[in-house]
Amino acid sequence: MNDPKVILADEPTENLDTKTGQDVFNLLRLLSSQFKRTVIMVTHNPELSSATDRSIYIKDGSIEKEVVNLKRQASESKGSETIHKLKLMKT
Repeated sequence: MNDPKVILADEPTENLDTKTGQDVFNLLRLLSSQFKRTVIMVTHNPELSSATDRSIYIKDGSIEKEVVNLKRQASESKGSETIHKLKLMKT
């Protein structure tokens, strides 16, 4: 129970200041890359969205589009899991 393979993070940086939010995001990246965890993160933050390997945009309960950042994956793909993130679109 203390060694999950998948980490679900619902708005993990929402109520944090910029520095602390970046620290939390960096920790999630570390868990993914060095500890081989899959991270699924929901956020409305466009800066975090652009810093992930993959984004799935959801609107009204349906997948609207998917964006894969191949450059980020190539630079960090030494056998590591990628951070998967869901970004909910504001309507």
